[in-house]
Amino acid sequence: MKSNLKLSRHLFREVLRGHGSVQTKGILNLLCGPTTDWETILRDSLRLALDRAAEIAWGRPRITWLTNPDTIPYLPGPADEFIPGTIVISIDESASLGNTDLAKIIAVIGEVKSRYKRIFLIKHDTNIRWQREYEKIGPAELKELRIRRHFGGTSHREVFSFIDDYARSRADVPISVYLAITDLESDIPDCQNILPSWLPRIYLSTNQVVPEGLRGKVINIQ
Repeated sequence: MKSNLKLSRHLFREVLRGHGSVQTKGILNLLCGPTTDWETILRDSLRLALDRAAEIAWGRPRITWLTNPDTIPYLPGPADEFIPGTIVISIDESASLGNTDLAKIIAVIGEVKSRYKRIFLIKHDTNIRWQREYEKIGPAELKELRIRRHFGGTSHREVFSFIDDYARSRADVPISVYLAITDLESDIPDCQNILPSWLPRIYLSTNQVVPEGLRGKVINIQ
């Protein structure tokens, strides 16, 4: 059982980084089992992604330690110390996400609050129609998120371009993970290279079909 859990966590990391093959994702699905609920999978995926962001931030030593490794204790460089980052969430307005499922998603995100500082939320169809930054999402904010403002086709190209620009301009609070709520009936495979290659991505899907070539962890919430 412990070996299965260890293997599952390793495969989660590979899929989150976009390195998981079809075979990897198949093995992961078998290990998770058909009775694993999507909230548990989302919770574990977010924790792994946010912990990975911390590992990257702590990855480089301070220059003074490099020159005197035997005389002073290891310390990370000041600019490399872990800073809780931002979770960027996009909601595809055509994804037919129910209010109950939205509340569950926000509750799971709240459970890992110690691992991030901000939430940047985007609502879109073919274009970005609404965006807002939060430090936490309470009942009043959740009520606002439940309002559907737009309908029609879907594209993620503008969303991905915005995230790339955001990542470049907000180095003080880096993006830790991207979470997309979508039916996956979009142009994601055609424009996913716009996203920073290092950014973990999780797709909460309201659809059973996964587009060929999609990189990231897909969690079905149907």
